[in-house]
Amino acid sequence: MKKTGLFLIVLTGFFLTGCGRYDVDFPPPSDFAGITELFPEKIDGEPMMQTVSGLDQGLAYAYKGIGSIWVYRTDSDESAAVYFDNNVLPALADASSVRRWNINGKRQVQTKSRDGYSVGWTNGKWLFLIRSPDKTGLKKIIKAYPWIEN
Repeated sequence: MKKTGLFLIVLTGFFLTGCGRYDVDFPPPSDFAGITELFPEKIDGEPMMQTVSGLDQGLAYAYKGIGSIWVYRTDSDESAAVYFDNNVLPALADASSVRRWNINGKRQVQTKSRDGYSVGWTNGKWLFLIRSPDKTGLKKIIKAYPWIEN
């Protein structure tokens, strides 16, 4: 009986802390944000280098040995949600672990796969996707990026 009560307390605490979701509740970039506003020039001393994201829209920059950031601005909150559901989620479908949320229209996905870790989310008409081969790189990007917080 005591073990069941303790388990329920731990489980409740887990759910109350957001189940591991990242805080992405920040004002989105302006419609006219430039590259240096959307991507840090350096992360942990590594300069940004344009890269290919595997998605058919948006811009992606990589930071050698750390990971990459992909950003895309759509025409509306609704089109961002559709693009997220139809393009971002399928791009992460091979992950061994997938956690998804949709809270007040903001979508978020976290994955773990043989290639590493990913966190994707919507913020208004903007979409973001961070990928890293390891948790350390993911944490470095999140620490440096203004639209997500641990």
